[in-house]
Amino acid sequence: MTPTTQRQLNVLLRKATSFHTHLGPFLVLGLKAGLIALRALKSRQGDPQLHVEVELPYRVPISCLLDGIQFSTGCTIGNKRLTFKDSTNITLAFRGQDATVRLTLKEDSLEILHPLFDGQHLGDEQLQQLAHILAVLNEDRLFSIIKRSVNR
Repeated sequence: MTPTTQRQLNVLLRKATSFHTHLGPFLVLGLKAGLIALRALKSRQGDPQLHVEVELPYRVPISCLLDGIQFSTGCTIGNKRLTFKDSTNITLAFRGQDATVRLTLKEDSLEILHPLFDGQHLGDEQLQQLAHILAVLNEDRLFSIIKRSVNR
């Protein structure tokens, strides 16, 4: 991750944590996913051409990913540019004007998050530790990223 993006992530983490009321690993994943998509699509936060479709197990803490995406992209459930579907997998599809970016969690991410998928209850301190680990990991260890041009 470039220094500029890391600084941007730190600012967004503070704002998102304030809104979301705590720092957790799925909030971080959502923020990072949004930043990856913005960069890949050569887009910006709040771009009205940007849309996101998320498939995820719709339960806390996994659903916290949605708040991270909202903060990083400006796509929200309210402006109807963020939609989600309850699923057993986690897949994020970002659509810009000329391309799409599809992100899925890699094995490294799943390994770090394993206790949460197994239904273990972690305390706030443990969740924050996981969040900080994910925040500094390179995106290529977190996500599989596929970019495709949109045929018009």
